[in-house]
Amino acid sequence: MHAVKSVLADQNTSIGIFVRGRGTELRNNRVLDTGGSTVDLDSYGVFLAGPGNNVIDNQVSTITATNTGNAYGLYIGIADSSIISNNQLSEAVATGSGISYGVFISSSNDVVARHNLITSADNGIYYISSTGLYGRNYTGNVTTPFTDGTAAGSTNHSIP
Repeated sequence: MHAVKSVLADQNTSIGIFVRGRGTELRNNRVLDTGGSTVDLDSYGVFLAGPGNNVIDNQVSTITATNTGNAYGLYIGIADSSIISNNQLSEAVATGSGISYGVFISSSNDVVARHNLITSADNGIYYISSTGLYGRNYTGNVTTPFTDGTAAGSTNHSIP
């Protein structure tokens, strides 16, 4: 198993942490103030691709996309059987016509998202072309807290 632990990624213009691989653990990282690129309009706090990864106990704050770009706190793609747990995601902002996401899960099956706190985003936990469970998550100031995936009981909470 590979690990990315205790990294401070501050003031990156496009991507805070980028990981591609199988069985990687991202733990106790802080990603702050990512975005503002004039080349890549999308901004990613954490971009993760590959199956069997664990994203645990990370803080991702102030991810800003410009113009038509999208802002992603955590972008999880092609990552079957991954776990997203105990993360704090705040202020994913698309300043133009783009969309912001706390957790974006794409083309991945059996992804579990639990015990995450998401504040200030257009979308909280968003599954697209993906399957998985989400439970015990909290959102605040999130327009659409949960999209697709399967709620694990009535343990997800949204605070306007």
